Amino acid sequence: MRLRYLFPHKSTISYNPLKKKIIENPQTIGEKICNRRMELGLFQADVAHILGVCVDTITNWENNRVDPQMKSYLAIINFLNQLPFES
Repeated sequence: MRLRYLFPHKSTISYNPLKKKIIENPQTIGEKICNRRMELGLFQADVAHILGVCVDTITNWENNRVDPQMKSYLAIINFLNQLPFES
């Protein structure tokens, strides 16, 4: 017996990666990463894969809980197409 008969699929859960609004004057690296992610229409998981970090790391950066480690700066600069230190 197949599981789909036991647990019918009721509805799909939709998630909009663009639910957050773009920050007008991003000050932190996390805010700049968040803005770039929304411009590209990417999920945090997509950015994590691009940057070679886990999804929780992207969440922490975007929420300004922690700053990126030095080893991630080159990937971040390539993702942002700019230096994140400039205002």
